Amino acid sequence: MAEDAVRVFISYSHRDELLRDSLATHLSNLQWQGIISSWYDRQLTAGTEWDDKIKTELESADIILLLISPDFIASKYCRDIEIPMALQQHESKKAYVVPVILRPFDWFDAPFAKLQAFPKDAKAVTTWVNQDEAFVSVTQGIRTAAKLMLDYRKQQAEQKKVIETQYLQKVEEALSDGVISIVERDTLDELRESLGLTPEEAKEIETRAYEPYSRVEENLNKYKQTLNRLIEKGYYPFSDSIEKDLENRQRDLGLKPEDVARISKPIIEQAELDYQGKKKQIEIDQLQSLEQRRQQEEYEAKLQRYRQEFSRVVEVEYPLSQPVLQGLRNFQQQLGLKNEDFVQIERSIREPAEARYQEKLKQQAEAERQQRQIEEQRKQAQAKHKAQTQAGTSQASSYQNTAGTKLQRFEFAVITVDKQGKEKSRTRKATEVFAEDLGNGVLLEMVKIPSGTFQMGSPEGQGSDNEKPQHAVTVPAFLIGKYPVTQAQWRVVAALPQVKIALNAEPSNFKGDSRPVEQVSWDEAVEFCQRLSRVTGHPYRLPSEAEWEYACRAGTTTEFYFGETLTPKLARCKANFGMALLTLFDGETASVGSYLPNAFGLYDMHGNVLEWCADHCHGNYVSAPTDGKAWIVNGNSEKRIYRGGAWNNSPAGCRAARRHSDSPAYRYYSFGFRVVCSVFPGLL
Repeated sequence: MAEDAVRVFISYSHRDELLRDSLATHLSNLQWQGIISSWYDRQLTAGTEWDDKIKTELESADIILLLISPDFIASKYCRDIEIPMALQQHESKKAYVVPVILRPFDWFDAPFAKLQAFPKDAKAVTTWVNQDEAFVSVTQGIRTAAKLMLDYRKQQAEQKKVIETQYLQKVEEALSDGVISIVERDTLDELRESLGLTPEEAKEIETRAYEPYSRVEENLNKYKQTLNRLIEKGYYPFSDSIEKDLENRQRDLGLKPEDVARISKPIIEQAELDYQGKKKQIEIDQLQSLEQRRQQEEYEAKLQRYRQEFSRVVEVEYPLSQPVLQGLRNFQQQLGLKNEDFVQIERSIREPAEARYQEKLKQQAEAERQQRQIEEQRKQAQAKHKAQTQAGTSQASSYQNTAGTKLQRFEFAVITVDKQGKEKSRTRKATEVFAEDLGNGVLLEMVKIPSGTFQMGSPEGQGSDNEKPQHAVTVPAFLIGKYPVTQAQWRVVAALPQVKIALNAEPSNFKGDSRPVEQVSWDEAVEFCQRLSRVTGHPYRLPSEAEWEYACRAGTTTEFYFGETLTPKLARCKANFGMALLTLFDGETASVGSYLPNAFGLYDMHGNVLEWCADHCHGNYVSAPTDGKAWIVNGNSEKRIYRGGAWNNSPAGCRAARRHSDSPAYRYYSFGFRVVCSVFPGLL
């Protein structure tokens, strides 16, 4: 069916169905030509509400055919529903009503009698000799009516177009600024009524007129959304590249610069206010952060200061006395430290200090036990000697102690440290010691060192030239002093008969029986050994360089027997520049045994006092002995070697391989020594 075809509604009585079919056959040519489309109730489909459908088709018809017959007029539905509706459509000029007289009937006073009826002269179809001619007359009338309807439609459409154009122009004029004002709305409403437009029709025209403005407004909203998204994402102030992107966005949306400026202004102004506010807040936050950091750093410095002070105090005195504790509390309050912070600091320092203290107590207890055992052995030996003397059988000198000398087992702790001087391992070791009774309750403890081979000197890239070349030396077993010779030991031996030279009983600058003797020359150290040997009958002497370094290293190959570094916590020496304990013990010697021993059980091999050796001075180790003996040929006989470093030396001066020399007559308050003794018969 052509979309612009005239819609024909056929109203009839079912008793006239054959005549209706004949009419439909004659109308088929008009349908084929697309001039009309017809509808009657036999086209209803199953399940359709027939009354609603009939009324809908009636209301939408352009031409309504009333097939008049007695039965048609007699039909209640046709008479009361279809005829009134048809005439109403006709009167409102929504449709043409065409009566078609099928059978003779007195219809001339009917409501539709005033309308043009067909066939020609309103002669009933059934009265025609040739009914086809009658239907041709009807078809021609319908064709004429359809053409009139089409012409009317065209006229109405043109008139409608003029009206809509007039209204559209007025709407566009009102929309010149993009908005219809209240005054303009009243003018348009009056024009709509005068033009006969329905509100719906006017709305459709306004929508069409507003479309370009809507598109612009829509694009402005898109641009605004883009702008807001950039600001929300934190890109304001905009970079040059973003400004360029926004220009491209404006161009792509087809927006005018003035429109973009209009909508952008309030957004940018608010963004600037927010940016300045955030900027100011950031500055405030940064200042607060800097102040907090400054306060935190200041507090951390105070914590570090307290940590250093507490460490120094613990190193000097432990357990801490009540006055010291009170002083620390005052210092903590002066620094303004939180209780939990200084408690944590003290705990971290107290725990290892307590462990060392307990270990020291244990060692002291063991030393006292050994001392008591040795004293008991000495008393037994004296009693035995007295008995032999009384029996006339004693042949030993009153100064000699050549009776069987028993070795005692001695246990001790050994640690290693990392490059920062922090303890990384701790083990228990044991060795054999015998104690030489010097009289007056003074003992000289000698540690048995097993034979072995080691690399003497420093490797390439380490140490000084006089410590090279590094070479293998095999050292026989020997005995060496557990500690440097103390002032108490020196005083006893200095009182013994002179061998070659006199000895000052009190040479030391730093006084203390348990401190190492110092300000002793090489000649005086040799005299000490000779006097001791004569009295005890044991071959005491100064160690060779090889014996000393072998005993110092105790199986290690690092520069120090503790590891790769040395600190004032490990030995009595100066600290490297920048270390926290730089001046903690600077200025004097310490009691022997104040620090942990090496793996052979020897104390103070690093630091405290320098130790004389038997060797003459040689500039390097070329042609040096490899059997552990003292090197006393082909060298500078005017100088003697000393080893080990002292309280006033840096860690580098205390290395195991470090060697120096000086005149055998030279004395200084950092020079001391320790003795060795060859393994002798009777040592059990």
